[in-house]
Amino acid sequence: MWRAPETIRDLLERNVADFPDREAFVSVSYRTREWLRHTWKEMDERSGRLAAGLSALGVKKGEKIAFLLTNSVECYYTYLAIHKLGAVFVPINVRLVPREVEYIVEHADADWIVAGHDFLPLVEQVRARLNVKSCVGIEKEGEGLPGWVESFSGLMESSGPPPAVTIGPEDVADILY
Repeated sequence: MWRAPETIRDLLERNVADFPDREAFVSVSYRTREWLRHTWKEMDERSGRLAAGLSALGVKKGEKIAFLLTNSVECYYTYLAIHKLGAVFVPINVRLVPREVEYIVEHADADWIVAGHDFLPLVEQVRARLNVKSCVGIEKEGEGLPGWVESFSGLMESSGPPPAVTIGPEDVADILY
Protein backbone atom coordinates (compact mmCIF):
# COMPACT_ATOMS: atom_id res chain seq x y z
CA MET A 1 0.00 0.00 0.00
CA TRP A 2 1.25 3.49 -0.84
CA ARG A 3 2.37 5.52 2.16
CA ALA A 4 2.49 9.32 2.22
CA PRO A 5 5.91 10.84 2.93
CA GLU A 6 6.25 11.90 6.57
CA THR A 7 9.58 13.71 6.51
CA ILE A 8 11.51 15.91 4.11
CA ARG A 9 13.92 13.02 3.51
CA ASP A 10 10.91 10.79 2.68
CA LEU A 11 9.75 13.34 0.10
CA LEU A 12 13.16 13.34 -1.56
CA GLU A 13 13.34 9.53 -1.56
CA ARG A 14 9.87 9.29 -3.10
CA ASN A 15 10.73 11.78 -5.85
CA VAL A 16 14.02 10.00 -6.59
CA ALA A 17 12.15 6.67 -6.86
CA ASP A 18 9.24 8.03 -8.92
CA PHE A 19 10.94 10.72 -11.04
CA PRO A 20 14.72 10.09 -11.02
CA ASP A 21 15.39 11.81 -14.33
CA ARG A 22 12.78 14.55 -14.05
CA GLU A 23 14.09 18.06 -13.48
CA ALA A 24 13.95 18.90 -9.78
CA PHE A 25 15.00 22.53 -9.92
CA VAL A 26 16.69 25.32 -11.84
CA SER A 27 18.76 27.74 -9.81
CA VAL A 28 21.85 29.88 -9.86
CA SER A 29 25.04 28.72 -8.16
CA TYR A 30 26.25 31.01 -5.39
CA ARG A 31 29.84 29.89 -6.01
CA THR A 32 30.04 30.30 -9.80
CA ARG A 33 26.95 32.42 -10.68
CA GLU A 34 26.06 29.85 -13.37
CA TRP A 35 22.49 28.65 -13.83
CA LEU A 36 22.21 24.94 -13.05
CA ARG A 37 19.54 22.31 -13.64
CA HIS A 38 19.42 19.09 -11.65
CA THR A 39 17.26 16.00 -11.75
CA TRP A 40 15.94 14.41 -8.58
CA LYS A 41 18.62 11.72 -8.83
CA GLU A 42 21.38 14.35 -9.17
CA MET A 43 19.94 16.32 -6.28
CA ASP A 44 19.93 13.21 -4.10
CA GLU A 45 23.53 12.42 -5.03
CA ARG A 46 24.83 15.94 -4.37
CA SER A 47 22.98 16.38 -1.09
CA GLY A 48 24.18 12.91 -0.07
CA ARG A 49 27.81 13.89 -0.62
CA LEU A 50 27.33 17.03 1.44
CA ALA A 51 25.57 15.03 4.17
CA ALA A 52 28.51 12.60 4.26
CA GLY A 53 30.92 15.55 4.50
CA LEU A 54 28.92 17.21 7.28
CA SER A 55 28.78 13.89 9.13
CA ALA A 56 32.56 13.48 8.82
CA LEU A 57 32.87 16.99 10.28
CA GLY A 58 30.83 15.79 13.27
CA VAL A 59 27.24 16.86 12.56
CA LYS A 60 24.78 14.50 14.26
CA LYS A 61 21.04 13.94 14.42
CA GLY A 62 19.25 16.65 16.39
CA GLU A 63 22.05 19.21 16.13
CA LYS A 64 21.06 22.62 14.84
CA ILE A 65 22.71 24.26 11.85
CA ALA A 66 22.33 28.02 11.43
CA PHE A 67 22.36 28.99 7.76
CA LEU A 68 23.20 32.35 6.12
CA LEU A 69 22.95 32.45 2.34
CA THR A 70 20.92 33.98 -0.45
CA ASN A 71 18.73 31.73 -2.61
CA SER A 72 20.95 29.42 -4.67
CA VAL A 73 21.58 25.80 -5.58
CA GLU A 74 23.80 25.50 -2.49
CA CYS A 75 20.72 26.25 -0.36
CA TYR A 76 18.98 23.19 -1.79
CA TYR A 77 22.02 20.94 -1.28
CA THR A 78 22.42 22.12 2.30
CA TYR A 79 18.74 21.91 3.20
CA LEU A 80 18.46 18.33 1.99
CA ALA A 81 21.82 17.27 3.45
CA ILE A 82 20.83 18.58 6.87
CA HIS A 83 17.59 16.63 6.72
CA LYS A 84 19.33 13.44 5.59
CA LEU A 85 21.31 13.61 8.83
CA GLY A 86 18.27 14.31 10.98
CA ALA A 87 19.81 17.65 11.93
CA VAL A 88 17.76 20.86 12.26
CA PHE A 89 17.83 23.66 9.68
CA VAL A 90 17.89 27.18 11.16
CA PRO A 91 17.80 29.75 8.33
CA ILE A 92 18.82 33.29 9.20
CA ASN A 93 17.75 36.32 7.20
CA VAL A 94 20.90 37.71 5.54
CA ARG A 95 19.68 41.28 6.05
CA LEU A 96 19.95 41.07 9.84
CA VAL A 97 22.59 42.95 11.79
CA PRO A 98 25.25 41.18 13.90
CA ARG A 99 23.40 41.37 17.24
CA GLU A 100 20.29 39.83 15.61
CA VAL A 101 22.30 37.01 14.06
CA GLU A 102 24.01 36.41 17.39
CA TYR A 103 20.64 36.29 19.15
CA ILE A 104 19.19 33.72 16.73
CA VAL A 105 22.25 31.46 16.83
CA GLU A 106 22.27 31.52 20.63
CA HIS A 107 18.49 31.33 21.10
CA ALA A 108 18.24 28.36 18.72
CA ASP A 109 21.22 26.79 20.50
CA ALA A 110 22.84 26.24 17.09
CA ASP A 111 25.75 23.82 17.00
CA TRP A 112 27.09 24.77 13.56
CA ILE A 113 26.94 27.64 11.06
CA VAL A 114 26.92 27.35 7.28
CA ALA A 115 27.40 30.72 5.57
CA GLY A 116 28.12 32.08 2.14
CA HIS A 117 31.40 33.91 1.58
CA ASP A 118 29.65 37.30 1.57
CA PHE A 119 28.25 36.67 5.07
CA LEU A 120 31.43 35.43 6.74
CA PRO A 121 32.38 38.98 7.86
CA LEU A 122 29.04 39.12 9.69
CA VAL A 123 29.78 35.77 11.37
CA GLU A 124 33.32 36.95 12.17
CA GLN A 125 31.91 39.92 14.10
CA VAL A 126 30.02 37.65 16.51
CA ARG A 127 31.78 34.28 16.44
CA ALA A 128 33.87 34.88 19.58
CA ARG A 129 30.60 35.15 21.53
CA LEU A 130 28.97 32.11 19.96
CA ASN A 131 29.07 28.58 21.28
CA VAL A 132 29.24 26.72 17.96
CA LYS A 133 31.47 23.81 17.01
CA SER A 134 32.52 25.11 13.61
CA CYS A 135 31.59 27.22 10.62
CA VAL A 136 31.34 26.02 7.02
CA GLY A 137 31.94 28.65 4.35
CA ILE A 138 30.50 28.47 0.86
CA GLU A 139 33.21 29.77 -1.42
CA LYS A 140 32.81 32.18 -4.29
CA GLU A 141 34.86 31.49 -7.37
CA GLY A 142 38.30 33.08 -7.07
CA GLU A 143 37.93 34.04 -3.40
CA GLY A 144 39.50 32.16 -0.49
CA LEU A 145 38.10 31.40 2.93
CA PRO A 146 39.45 32.55 6.29
CA GLY A 147 41.40 29.93 8.25
CA TRP A 148 38.64 29.49 10.86
CA VAL A 149 36.17 28.25 8.25
CA GLU A 150 35.65 24.72 6.86
CA SER A 151 35.30 24.47 3.07
CA PHE A 152 31.86 23.72 1.62
CA SER A 153 33.52 22.58 -1.62
CA GLY A 154 35.71 20.21 0.35
CA LEU A 155 32.65 18.70 2.03
CA MET A 156 30.98 18.31 -1.38
CA GLU A 157 33.90 16.10 -2.45
CA SER A 158 33.03 13.50 0.20
CA SER A 159 32.46 9.97 -0.98
CA GLY A 160 30.30 7.25 0.41
CA PRO A 161 26.76 7.51 1.64
CA PRO A 162 25.68 9.58 4.61
CA PRO A 163 25.15 7.59 7.81
CA ALA A 164 21.87 5.75 8.24
CA VAL A 165 19.75 7.78 10.64
CA THR A 166 16.22 7.01 11.81
CA ILE A 167 14.04 10.07 11.30
CA GLY A 168 10.36 10.28 12.08
CA PRO A 169 7.60 12.85 11.73
CA GLU A 170 7.98 13.80 15.40
CA ASP A 171 11.62 14.90 14.96
CA VAL A 172 12.28 18.63 14.66
CA ALA A 173 13.19 19.55 11.07
CA ASP A 174 13.40 23.36 10.97
CA ILE A 175 13.45 26.27 13.40
CA LEU A 176 12.20 29.41 11.69
CA TYR A 177 12.60 32.93 13.04
